[in-house]
Amino acid sequence: MSRRGAQHREAGIPAMEVLRIRDIRLHEEVDLARVAALIERLGSDGILRNPPIVARLAGGRRLLLDGANRIEALRRMGMQHALVQTETFGDDALGLTHWNHVIRAREAALILEDPPAATGFQRPGESRGPEGEPLCRLWSPGGEATALVGPPGPAERAAALRELCTRYTHPRARLARIAHRDLDEVRSAYPEFGGLLEYSDISKEQVLATTEAGGRLPSGITRFLVPRRVLGFNLPLSFLETNLPLDEKRRRLEDLVADRFETGRVRYYAEPAFVFDD
Repeated sequence: MSRRGAQHREAGIPAMEVLRIRDIRLHEEVDLARVAALIERLGSDGILRNPPIVARLAGGRRLLLDGANRIEALRRMGMQHALVQTETFGDDALGLTHWNHVIRAREAALILEDPPAATGFQRPGESRGPEGEPLCRLWSPGGEATALVGPPGPAERAAALRELCTRYTHPRARLARIAHRDLDEVRSAYPEFGGLLEYSDISKEQVLATTEAGGRLPSGITRFLVPRRVLGFNLPLSFLETNLPLDEKRRRLEDLVADRFETGRVRYYAEPAFVFDD
């Protein structure tokens, strides 16, 4: 690391690095519709605006936490390398929660009629239901919750969740991905709302166990909370496309980061923020 890069790291600046895409391990499936849109946007703009986020694991491995669609878009565009923000997996400040999915009534009914294999529903009013770990709750517009339980093993759990998501992944089925369970707000924002899938929390250790077991979670369920997220770095794709050695790209990245600080082009916001047109 250069002296300037070391100084900024000591100041607590989030770490960024250039990695081989083949060395980045995904914990979730990609959303091909979003990948296609990203390829079109990246091809038009020629800029990677927000770096994907990876976690540093033992042995130098990297686990992707956020940005699977960006990584897949870069890979499909022929890139060998990617710019990423790197966090420490064991850092207590690195949190993990979940997204909830707003779906239409038809898909909600199909899920209730035909739950994924090896799962079962604990329906309202039932004193006992099937055995298993909670996977999610399906809320009706009227406020009734039906709990879905499934196998405890990480790979089996991931497979059940992927099968569940296939019930509503076509474009006209899922209305939104949200971070709350306020049914009044959902009814107001989405008049066609027919069900809300509230996914159960999963720990960082469970995510890691899933990938080590060879499984992947569905796209858009895990929501990693990064203590200091880098946005708007705006790296030209030509930087990643060039045939320079990886070490040289890393050295040039340190210079780019240092230059942005020295020219006053970095700002830190401590408060939560809404990003439009992301």
